[in-house]
Amino acid sequence: MGGWGDRVKDPGKKRIRRMGVQGRQLRVRKPALRKRRRAMRRMPSRTSFQRYWRRFGYLAGYRDARLVRTYRNDYERALSELWAKWAKDQPSLTQAAKCEETAKGYVSGFCKAMHARIPDWVLPPPKLSSAAIVTVPSGERLSVKTLEQLNRLPLSELIVIVHGSQDRALEKARKTTDALVIYSPDPVGEEEGRDIGVRMAQSDVLLFTNGNDESVSAERLVPFIQGMEAGGPDIPRVISRRDPQHLVSQDVSVPPRTQLTSIIIPTYNGLPLLKDCVASIRRHTDVPYELIVVDNGSSDGTVAYCLQEKIKLIAAPVNLGFPAACNLGLRLAKGSELLLLNNDTIVTRNWLTNLQRCLHEQPDVGMVGPVTNYASGRQRIRERFTTIDRMTAKYNEANPKRWLETKRLIGMCLLFKRELLEKIGYLDERFSPGHYEDDDYCYRARLHGYRLLIAGDCFIYHKGSVSFRKKPRPLVRKAIWRNRQKFIRKWGVDPRKFM
Repeated sequence: MGGWGDRVKDPGKKRIRRMGVQGRQLRVRKPALRKRRRAMRRMPSRTSFQRYWRRFGYLAGYRDARLVRTYRNDYERALSELWAKWAKDQPSLTQAAKCEETAKGYVSGFCKAMHARIPDWVLPPPKLSSAAIVTVPSGERLSVKTLEQLNRLPLSELIVIVHGSQDRALEKARKTTDALVIYSPDPVGEEEGRDIGVRMAQSDVLLFTNGNDESVSAERLVPFIQGMEAGGPDIPRVISRRDPQHLVSQDVSVPPRTQLTSIIIPTYNGLPLLKDCVASIRRHTDVPYELIVVDNGSSDGTVAYCLQEKIKLIAAPVNLGFPAACNLGLRLAKGSELLLLNNDTIVTRNWLTNLQRCLHEQPDVGMVGPVTNYASGRQRIRERFTTIDRMTAKYNEANPKRWLETKRLIGMCLLFKRELLEKIGYLDERFSPGHYEDDDYCYRARLHGYRLLIAGDCFIYHKGSVSFRKKPRPLVRKAIWRNRQKFIRKWGVDPRKFM
């Protein structure tokens, strides 16, 4: 018998045998199978347990990548989606060790078939969507390593909450990752920081971690998510929105009510307008309020301005549109009254006091809005606009006789009660980037029995459609027509009927 590796030709059976010490023989494989065997040989040498489960994932990832070719330009998104679709039907992946090795093999096989680089990802069990919430307490530093490890997880959301004077932490978060950053100038406790994260996130499973220097690897974070996937015991810092018994506290997702008005200002590359708007609010508002600016990925220094002025800020990585930005602000707001305000407005004397008086005129009044110089519908003043001071002197004297019931209010300045938000929900984000989301909200409020009033004794200056003027007029008209069709398909009625 020949030594190891000697070849012996057997003409009778027309095959080639490789005789070894143990007498093993291998048949000549078909080209496709032989190619797959060669690919498997290039996998790193591990224990039998690791090799088995990595091979199991490798073959699945290789097969799935060959079936889907439309994701070539965004293979990382395809990798997460296809893994979620395949792994949810594999009962053996409920064990953390098996899931980890299978996920690594799946990534290797998928990227091999796609001829793409292998991302440094750790794929968690995919039955529930997951979000990571990083809190940076006052006096602590945000570790970049922590964000880098979280980026290895294909999370649905990544939220960084900075409170106190940690402006450097906010800069790190925006440079390191595409996270939603929330900045509060005042320090908040751990409980309130956690509540903020719960209100802002929309995923099923929330993973809480501190952004300190003690970074935890993504492999060590996966078992936390995996424990919720398997329905195991309650795990600290991981809660499920679908199962109330896993909530950290009973009212963790309910914002605390405070007798003040939450003023929410969405903005996008409109720093000069925002400065004038904030200055007018601080000058003419004499009732308790909180100011929340939602920045839609501006590049004009809006974030630096809010940090300098100590304004509560939500910094989105990209332009989410007006409805989505408003919803972010509404989730963060803690006032008993909520007010949506455009950044191209200038408020005037007694503006909020008169709006509040109109809002609480009757229990069935749900929303109120001012009169202005630039608007569509009945809120626009009939006379020619002269100056802000003259319009204020004429209109902003409390007079209930000027209140007028209407079927529609524009979102330029919209004040409503929190109980209305709890009943009808948030703005419909299908109308992004804007137009007719306010019509939809007013229509839903009226369907729930609320009345809408125009406060004729409150004038607010509105420059009007500044964000949309930056776009070509044909594109703006097309967007308006498209959103109008969405409203008609949703409700079966033309919104222009209520103007």
